[in-house]
Amino acid sequence: MVDSVIPQEEIGPVRDSVQATLESSRDGDPEGREEINALINYDQSFTPYLGDSRVMSILERALGHNFRASMTTAIINYPGTGRGGTRTGLLTRTVQATSPRRIPTQPRIF
Repeated sequence: MVDSVIPQEEIGPVRDSVQATLESSRDGDPEGREEINALINYDQSFTPYLGDSRVMSILERALGHNFRASMTTAIINYPGTGRGGTRTGLLTRTVQATSPRRIPTQPRIF
């Protein structure tokens, strides 16, 4: 986690915008979970923060210079809802296909 990528005064508005986008695109999940793929196509409230130099530096060290975001998904687990599984397999396949570096076989935490 990188602190203060989104300024404190913008966290609420960005969160509210993403949540409103999610809620307007679905009827609500009876299991207490909302998800939308290709979020960036519907809501750009978070896009000014994607290129933060601290985030980019971490990504370049992990993935090499030639990387790209190919997927933006928003998932909200409402209070009392368990978390779903991770999508690391998808990330690994995507990065291996688009990066000159290969993902290490042992997971790393940055």
